[in-house]
Parts: sequence; structure tokens; C-alpha cells
Amino acid sequence: MNTKKPPQYLSFESIVYSCDYLVQAIKTDGIQFDAIIGLSRGGLIPAVIFSHKLDVVLVPASYSSKEGNGDDKNHPNMLPVKMNSTLLIVDDICDGGHTMKEVVEFYEDINKNNKVYSAVLHFKETSVHEPTYFAYPLAADAGWIIYPWER
Repeated sequence: MNTKKPPQYLSFESIVYSCDYLVQAIKTDGIQFDAIIGLSRGGLIPAVIFSHKLDVVLVPASYSSKEGNGDDKNHPNMLPVKMNSTLLIVDDICDGGHTMKEVVEFYEDINKNNKVYSAVLHFKETSVHEPTYFAYPLAADAGWIIYPWER
């Protein structure tokens, strides 16, 4: 018997609302980022919104975790290197959490002076990485999230 809930289809309005909520939390914390790294594919649209609202340069990155299910892994992992920086890594969801965990660790490991934060729209409670910022927590049995750019 399938105990997962049905998929949830999101609107662009709900994405913008979630990004506004997260941007306000970041502004309240007073963090000034040197760059926002948007993880393709799902993190690019939220990262663009963050970039505009925080007036911070956007650096796109292509990465899929080695351990998690992730996307179809039909691309090489390409993470731009930025040294001595305060970075915000953005993705749409932290489901298993492997991708975000590996990317955050990469930037922490390449330079111990980097300050690395992470932000996602949705965070599943069973994830191996808890992002610094997230708009909505998801239960383990939550249905698949379908973002507007995936339709």
C-alpha cells in the first residue's frame, strides 16, 4: 500500500511568496553575501529571485549528488570556486539532502574562511542536511513537489 501523499503542484506566485519570506529572514539576520550560488536545475529560478531582491551576484552551478537519487546525472558536476567569501547556496528542495550537503561541504573545505549558508523552498525532515533557511518543512511521507518550471 502506498502511504505517500499525492503530488503537490505549486504556482509561480507561491514560489515568489516563499522567496520573499526567505529574503526577509536573511535581511533580519543582517547577512551580507558575496555571491549566491544557484544549483541547476531547480535552484536557478529561486536563486535569480534572491539575487534581485538581495542585490547580490548570481553564480549558476551544475551539481548532482554522488549519493542521492538526484536528477538523471547526465551532466558533469561544475562548481565555480570563490575564495574568502560569504556564500548562499540555493536550491528548490532539500529532499534527501545529499546534493546540498556535498555542495556546502565543498565550499567549506576549499577555504576555511568561507562562510557558507544554504536556502531552499522546501525541506524534508528526513534530509541529511538541514538548510540554514527554508520556507516549508515537509513530513517524511509528503508527496512529490511539482514546481512550475517542471511542468
